[in-house]
Amino acid sequence: MNTTANLTTTANPIVISKSPMIKRTAMILGIAIVAFILLFATSAFLAMQVWNGLDAGQPAPTFSGHDLNGNPLNLEEYKGKPVMLTFWSPDCGACREELPTLQAIAADPNADVTLLTIVSKVPAAEVQQFVTEAGLTFPILVDEPGNIATAYEITGVPVSYFINPDGTIDHSIIGAGSEGTLRNDLFTWLGTCNLEEVCK
Repeated sequence: MNTTANLTTTANPIVISKSPMIKRTAMILGIAIVAFILLFATSAFLAMQVWNGLDAGQPAPTFSGHDLNGNPLNLEEYKGKPVMLTFWSPDCGACREELPTLQAIAADPNADVTLLTIVSKVPAAEVQQFVTEAGLTFPILVDEPGNIATAYEITGVPVSYFINPDGTIDHSIIGAGSEGTLRNDLFTWLGTCNLEEVCK
């Protein structure tokens, strides 16, 4: 008598671990983020290295116009005093970070400097609205055609020029820098100023 044995085979399911795939995806994403940060930092660094602006000792280009309050501004009239000339824009994040410092400098009775600021290639009405909302009171000349920015070789903002009492460029700073940098640089420079010679 033949006995047929029925064998039932139960196949164990093959489980593929997702852990290596997740790790690989996370690693690729991490590398991409690091690469982007390095690219951004390198671009910013190169931009600062490439931009030279006007040379120290060069006469500061003259300009004239009216500030947002209608007051006349003429750089020639400030000869004999140190001048801080800052280019900025309402749509610039670094500029907005710098505005409280500019406002503090303008309001500081110990800051023996004339602060002038220029906003280029932005409609005056837009600048006026921003200034009103921000409560800014320092002098702002709107250079809609961008002629003053071109004369000062401005390719990005913020940029501050320090102009000696004799009307020559002493040095310039690009970018907002760390907190207090602009103010410290200004007062260090003012400490070397003598009306009869170039600030050092």
